[in-house]
Amino acid sequence: MHRLTTPIRPNLGALPQLYLGIATFILFDANPLDLVIPETEGPDQLARCEQVMRELDQVQDIELLFECQEFYWHAPDHDDPPGSYQNITKLIQRSLELDPFQADQYANLAFLYYSQWCSWKKRPEEAPYGAGGAEGARNVLEIGSFYCWNNAQFHIEAGLQFSTMARYHDPAFHVPAIRFLEWTAALPNATPAQQARALISIGHIHRAQGDKAAAREAYQMAIRAEPDNLIAPRQIRLLERSDAGQESNP
Repeated sequence: MHRLTTPIRPNLGALPQLYLGIATFILFDANPLDLVIPETEGPDQLARCEQVMRELDQVQDIELLFECQEFYWHAPDHDDPPGSYQNITKLIQRSLELDPFQADQYANLAFLYYSQWCSWKKRPEEAPYGAGGAEGARNVLEIGSFYCWNNAQFHIEAGLQFSTMARYHDPAFHVPAIRFLEWTAALPNATPAQQARALISIGHIHRAQGDKAAAREAYQMAIRAEPDNLIAPRQIRLLERSDAGQESNP
């Protein structure tokens, strides 16, 4: 468990329905009393997780929160409203209150926010909770980059999430997508495979924007990062075919 020794107060104002305690000082030296919820299996797990949701602000056991996330993921009909994944969203928020260094949880929360936004776009009257989901996803990932600044996999996942949002929501999200992916490629602890994947993703973005020169440069950088990479050379060949008027699908 990581410990914070100074107050850290990220701006969470734009996050929809987000009450993350990350916005307050979290002192892991404290030893709060855990909310005791008996372990159960089978049908009783619903009752156990419902109790967790009722007493969520008192729960200190991250493993218990993970258990209930898993339950609601496989039992969305028990969510409120059914199929909304609102309970998982709240469970992840609480988990990040307790430990804001969980890189995968930021990525999961951003994915849920964006998915809820997509539901709102299709059926706004049925999914009002998703109205601010796109910006919520962005803010979650920005907060995650603060705590997980040296986690290459987090930055790859964040960059790909932004890339998806740029493709289906707003091209302006290409800017943070490239920024997160470039950060991955520059991290000293990133593996050659992670660096290459980030650079190839940058190349894909530039190619989608019509900037073939920038795309080719990114693919070439990927080859330098991981000489055995098979994807980047193929993408360069596709660009060459395009230049010759022989565009084909990847």
